Amino acid sequence: MGIIGKYFKEYGYVFDPHTAVAVKVYEDYVRTTGDGTYSVIVSTASPFKFAASVLRGLGEETAPDEWAALRLLQAKTGWEIPLGLRDLQGRPVQEVLHADPSDLEEIVTKRFLEHPAG
Repeated sequence: MGIIGKYFKEYGYVFDPHTAVAVKVYEDYVRTTGDGTYSVIVSTASPFKFAASVLRGLGEETAPDEWAALRLLQAKTGWEIPLGLRDLQGRPVQEVLHADPSDLEEIVTKRFLEHPAG
């Protein structure tokens, strides 16, 4: 069982994958060095942002898509899906602008300074 599953089973807490890596490195460090200094690991990402990966870490079957993964993670943990992700599926897709760095000044000027609403 990996770190995500281990800590959920023992403490009912779910890490995002990045925090799980930090916890694993810390555990390895303590085991290797015997250093008993108190430490703090700060988790800044929601496990829901990486729902499919977290589900795998919990030993769950993968969901058919990210939306199903969010719902499955909520059901598994009892945690609420964060507000920023909750209704994301129904929101319109926003355009992603791809640009060469040499074009950025012109793009920012035209798109955001001359036409702030667009």
